[in-house]
Amino acid sequence: MRKEYPCLPLVSVSALINYKEKILLIKRAKDPAKGLWSLPGGLVELGEKTKNSIRRELLEELGLSVKPTCLIGVEEYIESDSCNRVRYHFVILVYLVKLMGCKKITPSNEVVDYRWINPKEALKMSLTATSQKVIKRFISGKVVCLDS
Repeated sequence: MRKEYPCLPLVSVSALINYKEKILLIKRAKDPAKGLWSLPGGLVELGEKTKNSIRRELLEELGLSVKPTCLIGVEEYIESDSCNRVRYHFVILVYLVKLMGCKKITPSNEVVDYRWINPKEALKMSLTATSQKVIKRFISGKVVCLDS
């Protein structure tokens, strides 16, 4: 699946994990947004339900077992190049997730660094725009389940 210059928007998932009053952020190793901090997640595979996708992505990227509890947002990331061609286009389903089992993180090569951090402190970091929006909404208490 081609992420750069796709023919259609790509569906991805992202996880907001709130554990002991901190959230988990990862520093991205690859484009788009290489070097920025974001909520963990990734692309939905063909034939895969989005809740299964978030489970798979967090297991692959971080070695974490999670349970998606509810869909809390839908974000879009669209980036164009200097010729005004769409370089990246993602529709991102953001889930609130609960950690299950072992809490030990084993990052993959897609993750440069990770951090459990207070949500307000997270806003001082170099975040992706979509992660920043989700975290601000979380801090304000405006996070609601969209799929209940």
